[in-house]
Amino acid sequence: MSNDNKPPLTGGSPHGTTELVTFSECPQKHGFKYGLKFESIHRPDSADSRDTGTLVHVGLANFYGAQIKPVPLWVEDPYLAVVKQAQSSGWMHLLKSSVETVREYIKVRSAKPVFGPIVAVEDPCETYIATSDGKTHIITTRLDLVAYYRGSLCSINHKTSVRLSYAEPDRAATTRLQFMLELVLARTKYSNVKWVLVNPVQTSRNREGPKIGDPKIVDISPHAFSRLGRDISFYKAMISAVQSAYPNPLDRPRSYQCMSRYGLCEFHPLCSQGYEALSQYKRVA
Repeated sequence: MSNDNKPPLTGGSPHGTTELVTFSECPQKHGFKYGLKFESIHRPDSADSRDTGTLVHVGLANFYGAQIKPVPLWVEDPYLAVVKQAQSSGWMHLLKSSVETVREYIKVRSAKPVFGPIVAVEDPCETYIATSDGKTHIITTRLDLVAYYRGSLCSINHKTSVRLSYAEPDRAATTRLQFMLELVLARTKYSNVKWVLVNPVQTSRNREGPKIGDPKIVDISPHAFSRLGRDISFYKAMISAVQSAYPNPLDRPRSYQCMSRYGLCEFHPLCSQGYEALSQYKRVA
């Protein structure tokens, strides 16, 4: 983020990496989220986990923002920033676990710093990717942290989700797609970015306290990176095909669990053997 008086922003983008990843996880979920603008109420615990993650991101943004020289004007005390975000978003019931997580993170990373110097925090970036079908697609994201790790500049992704934090990040096809897109975007703004890192920050759950894991380098092969344009073209074509074949998102195939367990297959947009029914939604105002 630039050195101005704007606070770190959170949230997705209609052209962001999340849309492609959502479709690759589940065409029906994609239809609800991006077609009907619905939000799931099927798993309220998942919503709490997501919102807690947002609060933790706010705390970490201010923790690392204070390490940029000169310090950006938006930086404030990390705990105060979390409280303000919780109050403004109506998430006060998540405040305790979020503050505990941020406090544990700052304790661990202050005792043994692993990132530095810090280059940018919550940094928006975009790029245009030309695909083999002759189309150009805008892809946007917000980089959680750009900093040096073991002497190399990296894009660092804070992950509070257990599934993404502690699983091998380079084994899940959908996760790999997300990180390849992030690497492209990071290199658009910082040409010398070498890796994408997962920074595991498991929030406290029930009686378990927060857990701060070691950074994990996402292993992206040059071959996979070079075919990214073709993969994006494939996803965009499949999104159009599914939208045409299933105008009503209720009828679209589900494949979330299949994808998370087994990765991509050639037929996943037509697969109706998903294990998770995404049927309870509310419209987002």
